[in-house]
Amino acid sequence: MDRRGNPALRVRNFWMPIAYRLIRDPPLILSSYSGVVTEEDYLHAYRAIFASSDYRPDMHELADTRAMVTFDVQLPAIRTLAALAASTVDQSDSSMQTAVIQGSAMNLGVSKLYAAVADLHQKESLRLFPTLAEAAAWLSLPPSAIPMIDKELTQMSEA
Repeated sequence: MDRRGNPALRVRNFWMPIAYRLIRDPPLILSSYSGVVTEEDYLHAYRAIFASSDYRPDMHELADTRAMVTFDVQLPAIRTLAALAASTVDQSDSSMQTAVIQGSAMNLGVSKLYAAVADLHQKESLRLFPTLAEAAAWLSLPPSAIPMIDKELTQMSEA
């Protein structure tokens, strides 16, 4: 149960700038980036996600980068994460879909770089979207889940 008594969510908050929630139904990783994201923040958060007992290889990700100011992560760390994601997802027959709600032009460039590196592993596809509704639709999330997701993203960005 999460701190609000909701049995459907596993709550994990890291020191900001990356917070995440692992949602069981629909199976989804919600991540929220804010402020300055360093390589240490980036790698630590995703290693924890993939190591969590609540993580399932069939989970897709919805990442909100609208509140991120700076992404201070270099190409070797991006390669490391893409390989980690591919090896984790490789435990299943599925591939991971990551929908990014884009923020600034800088965030757009970094997301495109990650997508290009992830494509090399052929286990994750990443697309960028201007709105939550468009990102949720691409992930085939039910429209009824959007208010809950929006509420969770808001709470994560304010934590």
